[in-house]
Amino acid sequence: MAAILLLLGLLITSLGKSATQSVGICYGQIAKDLPPPAEVIDLCKANDIERFIGNEIKPNDTIAPYVLPATLDIRASLASEEIKVLTAIDMTLLESSYPPSTGSFSDVATSYMNQIVAFLATTGAPLLANVYSYYSYMHNTQTIDRNYALFTSPGVVVRDGNLEYQNLFVATMDALYSALKKVSGANMGVVISESGSSFPGGIAAAVENAGTYYSNLIRYFKNGTPKRLGYLETYLFAMFNENQKGPAESEINFGLFFPNKQPKYQLTSFTSQSNLFLPS
Repeated sequence: MAAILLLLGLLITSLGKSATQSVGICYGQIAKDLPPPAEVIDLCKANDIERFIGNEIKPNDTIAPYVLPATLDIRASLASEEIKVLTAIDMTLLESSYPPSTGSFSDVATSYMNQIVAFLATTGAPLLANVYSYYSYMHNTQTIDRNYALFTSPGVVVRDGNLEYQNLFVATMDALYSALKKVSGANMGVVISESGSSFPGGIAAAVENAGTYYSNLIRYFKNGTPKRLGYLETYLFAMFNENQKGPAESEINFGLFFPNKQPKYQLTSFTSQSNLFLPS
């Protein structure tokens, strides 16, 4: 069963909003130089980081047909209904995302998502979503404004009916909500299982850009989106740089901390109370 979990990107957890509304973080371990787990726990405690999470399967992956059967088997083996079996998706499953109200899954993804949403609805579990404004901007620098990707636009960038958007992350989330509605998931809860920015490596990769993105995401996650106001459970990617990932340099450098446990960005807090990026 453990092997199935690792292969299929499923997660068994009892997710829930914490009293302090801190963001969580993804604890990847594809590296040779990371500190031992006990030290990582202490580092999390020192920074008000209370939760861990991660990863996704794509509908055209060879193991995709096994996600739902494995989910059902794992769910049946659990003794407590308080423990949820989840799986994650990324935003490449969306065929349309602009404007957000037109959000829809591709034809291939629709049949896959119909099954996943139906299962999650029976257990009351949320869908995990990996949302990277960084990648959207990196692949569309000619059409997406940098400030829109970094939560720093001074005014409304996209108007969609009576809804207004000042940042790409929130617009993407509402596109996902629109797509879920079309596969009978109008009331499906969503948890942001991964979101982050890379430095160094990649187009527009700069310490100021990455730090600003993390800082504003931490500050923003308690607000939700125009379609769904309120707390949006969010996990930052990732705890550390991972030197065995790749091949792109950007894949290695998503860490909020270096392997020596020193922060890459001087973020004042990992809670929703306040945050300010201080370039180091």
